[in-house]
Amino acid sequence: MTPEEETTLAALLSQAETEGLSRFGRPELRRRALVARAALRAILSGYAGQPAPTLSFIHGLYGKPRLDDDVSASVAFNVSHSHERAVVAITKSVEVGVDVEHLRPLRQIEALAERYLATEERETLLARPEAEWSEGFVRLWVCKEAVVKAMGLGLQFRPDRFEVRWETKGSDAKGGAAKGSESKAGEPDAGKQAQPPTGTLSATPRLVSFDGDSEAAAGWTLAPIPDPSGYAGAVAAPRRGMKIHTFVFDAPSATDAR
Repeated sequence: MTPEEETTLAALLSQAETEGLSRFGRPELRRRALVARAALRAILSGYAGQPAPTLSFIHGLYGKPRLDDDVSASVAFNVSHSHERAVVAITKSVEVGVDVEHLRPLRQIEALAERYLATEERETLLARPEAEWSEGFVRLWVCKEAVVKAMGLGLQFRPDRFEVRWETKGSDAKGGAAKGSESKAGEPDAGKQAQPPTGTLSATPRLVSFDGDSEAAAGWTLAPIPDPSGYAGAVAAPRRGMKIHTFVFDAPSATDAR
């Protein structure tokens, strides 16, 4: 990032956010936080119809942010960033959650699976070759994190209380046709764009149940985020059959930032 680009992005932030960036000791962490926050404000400003630096936010009981004005009644958002990637999700009239994670080797997968995964998720994952456990866990985790963030409850709602299953597009766990799994116009082709670990998980995540209740899960949309190799991501919303559109954020020019 050039100094000019950094100045342009910083102009999108509030004074408090700008001051907060100075608390990052490492330059790369400061840069990542700057890009994520500037992107969020630039995108939301288009929905709110006001300059990015003037947007104000409030936080729910468990910390989920939302716009602090009349727009917040119809626009929901969520943001996640990991390593060199940031993702912003925007919806209208329904909550949304998003998570992205940099794929890297993890330790103690069995302990993580025991703590965070539902029984069938854990058994399916650990039945695969050990070399696939780490990536398989992360791809399950981003789905769970997206769902919990959409609920706005943080980890007050334990992720082992609901089950996510990665399936071959068009089939259920028993090999039959999956109800409600057809693609909608304008949605990413999850079967082509997801990047599951070879031989571990298939192409499309599906929310199977909440506390064993499959009907409650059927009312959700859960989809992978198309992303370059090296990352896993998912977006979730408590409404069935939502269309998903993806865009790459282009930093505004200095003129746009004013």
